Amino acid sequence: MNVFWKKAIQFLKRLRSLYSASLSDGALFGYMSAVRWHSIPLRNQICYYIGRPAIVAPFKLHLCGYEHPIWLRPRTSDYQVYRQIFVEQEYGDVETTTDVRFILDCGANVGLASVYFLNRFPQAKVLAIEPDPQNVVICRQNLVPYGSRAIVIQGGVWSGCSPLAVVPSKFGAGNKWGVQVRPCQHGTTGCEVVEGYDVLSLLNYADVDHVDILKIDIEGSELPLFASLPDRWLPRVRNLIIELHDDDCSQAVFSALERYKYRLSHRGDLTYFLGLVQLHSKNSLEHMN
Repeated sequence: MNVFWKKAIQFLKRLRSLYSASLSDGALFGYMSAVRWHSIPLRNQICYYIGRPAIVAPFKLHLCGYEHPIWLRPRTSDYQVYRQIFVEQEYGDVETTTDVRFILDCGANVGLASVYFLNRFPQAKVLAIEPDPQNVVICRQNLVPYGSRAIVIQGGVWSGCSPLAVVPSKFGAGNKWGVQVRPCQHGTTGCEVVEGYDVLSLLNYADVDHVDILKIDIEGSELPLFASLPDRWLPRVRNLIIELHDDDCSQAVFSALERYKYRLSHRGDLTYFLGLVQLHSKNSLEHMN
């Protein structure tokens, strides 16, 4: 098969993908916006053939039922994040929670989970923390319409407050939901360095004494967070939503929560610990059960 026919077949596959994806997202995006968004790979292929720069600028989308738009970046993991949150409704198990006033979004990425929470809980405020500088720019763009209800800080979540090095995703530059942090070593160079925060310092930053929903998606940093004196801050958490990234992380989290009563559920990649109550003794456990 010659090069022309290979390119023609690839072009037709992109057209078919454009049609099916636009149908899938049309109900939320609006069909014209869905076509414009999903045509970007096709247009980038044409740009490549004619020697023009690829389309990489953030794309503005209005979601049905949401007053304010969201921004997604082509050729990144932003669209997958959108699908998880708004289509697959991965945070849906928390929707029946009442009297939500403060939400801590650890590992905010581009702020789409915060957008979801702010719309589901109109009395709530969100503190969103994200280490990657490029993600932070889009996160602020997505959350600025919410004014004083949303605060974004660039930083990493860890077991203590010390500088952290930002580690790009091992799956490539477009994988913007896989960014990690690690403690800075002496003489660390060539990488972004951000402030590290533990949960208590974030509560102090927000000037609150408890968090109604603590969302944690920090690419493995939940291991040191939960392995180092979690009882300093866990009693201040009403509901916990976390993405567990490996068996060691899972063991650390469940071990830390052995002294708590909660309702356990799972949805997609997320594990929910709802209605957290600290248990002080065997007698209190028997009483509450």
